[in-house]
Amino acid sequence: MTEEERRQNLDKALKARRERAEVKTKLASGEMSVDDVFRLADDGNEAILRMPIESLIRSLPGYALSRAQKLMKRLRIAQSRRIRGLSKRQRNELLKALGGSNEA
Repeated sequence: MTEEERRQNLDKALKARRERAEVKTKLASGEMSVDDVFRLADDGNEAILRMPIESLIRSLPGYALSRAQKLMKRLRIAQSRRIRGLSKRQRNELLKALGGSNEA
């Protein structure tokens, strides 16, 4: 890998991290809902598709590590699962549990 390719990859990764951080901030403030996040994922947003589910849940008010892990265990979602890897059932149950619509 050339130095230029390395620099491009680092810039791309930084952009994706910033985008995920912005989404998490908007979730925490209520500017964005879980439905909105899944709409972004449905539109093919790679940064959102790669967001860990635990990170998504913990961004919501009232969900710390323990509560997020309990919810994921109850819904049978692996801790390492990302938005892209959710099954239709997991996605629908997650939306239902978090107060979103059931339109997956």
